[in-house]
Amino acid sequence: MNNNALKVSTAALLTAIAATALASPGALPANLHPRAYCALAKDSGLPSRKPYSEASGTCGSDRKQVTPTPGATGLHNSVFYAVLGATDNPRALGRLSLVLNVNNMRESEAAKNALAQHAEQLVSRVLGESRPSNLTNAVVQGKPKSWRLATWHVEVAREDSDDKKGYTLYVRLTPQIP
Repeated sequence: MNNNALKVSTAALLTAIAATALASPGALPANLHPRAYCALAKDSGLPSRKPYSEASGTCGSDRKQVTPTPGATGLHNSVFYAVLGATDNPRALGRLSLVLNVNNMRESEAAKNALAQHAEQLVSRVLGESRPSNLTNAVVQGKPKSWRLATWHVEVAREDSDDKKGYTLYVRLTPQIP
């Protein structure tokens, strides 16, 4: 078998494994190939923009505007999803992230509620019944919080902009493989 045929066969196998894992109810294993998590963006209402990249181990969604009015910078509050391969091995999952950019502080509550809905969908799909029960509260409050589960570390983190005109709120799922 030549090298190109082997690459195609490997890609087809990984796609089949990912489809099987995503179709199965309950928690997803933390050790799947990063490609397996790309479709979760669409499942939670975030259309995919960036197909999986073998070189970087990444894929992601478009930014979805979650409030109607732009902020002082002219940007709306928006949310997006990203899958990141491990920096030392793009074929291993580094992290799943939902990211909320708050650019209009007057509409921040509605934006956090939108992120909370996307986070519940994503975390329920990835963790199944073992998800943190107070995740939604942490997101809506916009306060840092983290949970260590058997195979995942779940984190809500906030980063304020230098000009104090907005902030970024993250929901991150990082595999914890023994």
